Amino acid sequence: MRESACFFTGHRLIAEAQLNTVRSALSCAVMDMINIGVYEFIAGGAVGFDMIAAETVVQLRNDYNQLRLLLYLPCGGYNRHWRAEDKQRMKKLIIAADEVRYISAEYDEQCMKRRNAAMVRDAAHCIAWHSRHCRGGTTQTVSMAKKAGCSIRNLAIEPW
Repeated sequence: MRESACFFTGHRLIAEAQLNTVRSALSCAVMDMINIGVYEFIAGGAVGFDMIAAETVVQLRNDYNQLRLLLYLPCGGYNRHWRAEDKQRMKKLIIAADEVRYISAEYDEQCMKRRNAAMVRDAAHCIAWHSRHCRGGTTQTVSMAKKAGCSIRNLAIEPW
């Protein structure tokens, strides 16, 4: 699946003023992936960039029915502390997804990192929203993707 797959990684907090920019950049980046033969898109199920990316794939599937959305979720119940509206958005994405994988049986300190490693392992391409001054899961995932030889497109800093 690697060459035909792209995963998303990005920050959970995206400023309201940036949402339209993020959505437009994602649409362009996904279209670029389609143009090189990538039709499988993996999202990690986090609030913020992951969710927006998954919603973008679902919207584009109206015109490109060969697109597949795969959700790699860290574990069951990982979103139990989310706001109700975010839980509802994720529920819709789970229904719309072509495949949902729970990477760990239950929550532990490493389940998010294992989810990120699974996305890197299963895709050759990465679309990110990564501010270089930030630390955390997105930084770790981009670093893993670089080591794995994934092509990386960082929409937060690259022109699109």
